[in-house]
Amino acid sequence: MALIEHFDSSDLQRPTRQRPAAANLSVFDLDGVTFLQIDTFGTPTRQMPGKRSQSIRLGREAAIQLRDAIDKAFRQ
Repeated sequence: MALIEHFDSSDLQRPTRQRPAAANLSVFDLDGVTFLQIDTFGTPTRQMPGKRSQSIRLGREAAIQLRDAIDKAFRQ
């Protein structure tokens, strides 16, 4: 599991297409601190389909940075 407290910007050198995978989004408090967690799960073609693959937990600052990046990227 990764705890992200801050994002640094970078340009992706070689973007590639990825296969869709299921994901869960959770918001919870731990010791009075709020976190947002994204869990991804294996694709149906993996050896253990449906098994949790990655967990990314965001602290407040990182969640705000991500929200701002999403707003900027998908602005209409």
